[in-house]
Amino acid sequence: LISLALSFYFYPNLINKFIIFEGGNDGLLYVHFAHLISDFLSVKDFKGAFMGGEEAYDLMPFYRYVWVINFILFEESPWMLIFILTFFPIVIYKIFSEILGKNYAKYFLIFWFFIPIFEAFGFCHFYYVKLALRGFGEPLSYLCFLSALLFFIKFSKNSNCIDYSNSFIFGLLLASSIGLRANILPACMVLIAFYLVLAYKKNYKNFLFLSLGFSLVLIMPI
Repeated sequence: LISLALSFYFYPNLINKFIIFEGGNDGLLYVHFAHLISDFLSVKDFKGAFMGGEEAYDLMPFYRYVWVINFILFEESPWMLIFILTFFPIVIYKIFSEILGKNYAKYFLIFWFFIPIFEAFGFCHFYYVKLALRGFGEPLSYLCFLSALLFFIKFSKNSNCIDYSNSFIFGLLLASSIGLRANILPACMVLIAFYLVLAYKKNYKNFLFLSLGFSLVLIMPI
């Protein structure tokens, strides 16, 4: 509800179920590519759809396909993106709950929602709602990364959490994060490096499933 309320606050015209992006904005180009992909899919030109609107990816490749899924489900209305934003506070709460305990996590959640003293560091909910409504891929990318960070924290606290399925999801989240915003690659590499240390102590075969999930990044240069 807070995400929806902030969405209407930043963009009142959302009541018409349509976003008009600013000229020169990244969102305008992402949506343009998404429309091209949708047109290719409508005529069953899967090769053209997979090309993603350009022969060589210049911008983040995965975000345009997120919009395609949104078009399929909700047409031009950006409801899927707003719905995804509702998972941000859940992940934030879980991370601080694992690190500092539930009581401190509640205080940080209040800061996240209502006290924008850490907005310059990207720690404020309305900041990500605003970015999403401007068509940027950062909110979804950071959500995937923070979800992967939550997995890593659990791995470090309890090695029994390191299994094939969790390793696969961990790799998939990191790959999705990079595909949505490539400049987060260094942070993802740090997490993978520390994961390798933990996984080797537990069972090195888990790394194979991490690699399988992370292999999604291999389609980016295609």
